[in-house]
Amino acid sequence: MKKVFKAVARLICFVLVFVLLLATLSYLFVPQNLHRPFSFKNFTANAIVTEKENTIDVVILGDSEACYGFTPLQMWQEHGIAAFNCAMNVQVLDYTEKYLEEAYELQTPKVIIFEANMIFRKPNTGNYVENVALNTFSLFRTHNRWKTGEVSGDMKGYLFKDAVHPAKKTENMIPTDKAVPIPEENMENLNRICSFCKDNDIELIIVSTPSVKNWNYEKHNAVEKFASDNGIEYIDMNLLKDEVPIDWNTDTFDKGNHINNSGAKKVTGYLGKYLSENCNLPDHRGESEYENWDRELDKYLEMVSAGREN
Repeated sequence: MKKVFKAVARLICFVLVFVLLLATLSYLFVPQNLHRPFSFKNFTANAIVTEKENTIDVVILGDSEACYGFTPLQMWQEHGIAAFNCAMNVQVLDYTEKYLEEAYELQTPKVIIFEANMIFRKPNTGNYVENVALNTFSLFRTHNRWKTGEVSGDMKGYLFKDAVHPAKKTENMIPTDKAVPIPEENMENLNRICSFCKDNDIELIIVSTPSVKNWNYEKHNAVEKFASDNGIEYIDMNLLKDEVPIDWNTDTFDKGNHINNSGAKKVTGYLGKYLSENCNLPDHRGESEYENWDRELDKYLEMVSAGREN
């Protein structure tokens, strides 16, 4: 019995030492500009920490629909809008709330673009635990970044996809009076996000990007009611067939789930024009504090021209 006890004790000690060593190495190998106290260290979304403080006017929040749908450097090219895409795959609203609060510690955005798809995603305990573990033992996320010691925000958070895989289904917006119920816990997050924006004089705009797989009229109705009840602007691009002419034969990389860069250009073109005309945002082109944005735009255009997906 004593032998068994000693063996178990040695195993526990080994595990504790291993965990402590792994956590220490993870801290050392986290890119230095992400040692800020962000709760969720998604390296694309949190690359906003690489931006100069108080230079971002528009922060984009959402899940993968937003990751692939909004290209901040196109907004810069066309309107001089300084935007950053803080979306991440499978983003849920408790993450979104924290991203908003923590991004506000570095920036004072005038507008928040809130992609609506995540409103209906229920919090997943498994995803939360996985994310906490990856943050604690971030060596697994940063093994290919330790050489540079930095995270790049060159694409301003946008994920570029150039592949084309046409959608079989091309119509998702069949009119109905029905509405999908918003999960209760998500409604609590939404109300707090609305209050945060109002308290800090930030304009909140809810946007639905085109998706024949993820969006429908029942979801539209639920979001439209919430937006109306709270005095929030809501733009559903799934209904703007003429203004945002998505071609599901050419503008999707995964059969209608998400749009590719061809579709993102149309979505961003519409959104950038809307922001420029309705939100009183400054045109920062030519300002010395933003001189690096043109260089990053050149990198983005080169990537698009070469079709190099990130």
